[in-house]
Amino acid sequence: MMLCLHQASAMVRSSKTPDAHLRQWGGLSPNQFYKPSYPIWRWVVSIHKPIKLIIIRHGETYLNARGIHQGQLGGSLNAKGKRQAQRLALVLRKEKIHAIYSSDLRRAVQTTRIIARYHVVPIIYTSDLRERHMGVFQGRPWSETAEMRASGKDFTPEGGESDADQARRTRHFIARIRCNKTLEGKTVLISAHAGTVWMITSLFTKTPLHNIKRLKARNTGMLVFEISRRKNRLVSDEMFEGIFDGSKRDKTGTQRKPKKA
Repeated sequence: MMLCLHQASAMVRSSKTPDAHLRQWGGLSPNQFYKPSYPIWRWVVSIHKPIKLIIIRHGETYLNARGIHQGQLGGSLNAKGKRQAQRLALVLRKEKIHAIYSSDLRRAVQTTRIIARYHVVPIIYTSDLRERHMGVFQGRPWSETAEMRASGKDFTPEGGESDADQARRTRHFIARIRCNKTLEGKTVLISAHAGTVWMITSLFTKTPLHNIKRLKARNTGMLVFEISRRKNRLVSDEMFEGIFDGSKRDKTGTQRKPKKA
């Protein structure tokens, strides 16, 4: 039987040195981007039954409505955001959820708690699912970084994180999920942020991140993946308006066929 050796990479994960192959994010091909930052054997997991991941974004906040960078500021759901979270909670009410992981930022915590009312499952909060730290731009309008974001190239705001930094956090989190034998064949809810959703979508669909980031991740949108040792399968896309489940033309540059009736 194969053994999960992810824990043996703790020293590597704790390194603060950015992955060399992620320094120039925008110019990487999918094959380059998905090359692990540490030896591939540390990703080997003995998963036979796929894990179902339900990935959601938090409800709308006051700063979302104003077009302000939140980054790792807490952010609070506004009235619309609370209604969105409640509607999503009702959609997921009958789903058999075995584990709930959430960002520890306030807006994600509020959303997760509304959903968790219908499930007798403890919430595991983790900083790995936090939004990208935008440094000096936190609390500032999105318009101030529009030119940098439109370039498709990675950048590190003063006092903040690059896309590569957030990608490393996200990949480590996903690796821990894959290595958790108790989750085999189970359903896991992940409550996070637009940046985290982009990272996970890019990772699982092998689509360049700068293309993914052209898509709007809607508040309380939902993606469902099944992940196993050999592959990742998209089950449904209610985050990007059906682009990734094949029901629409893929705006990221890949032609996708509509689902058969």
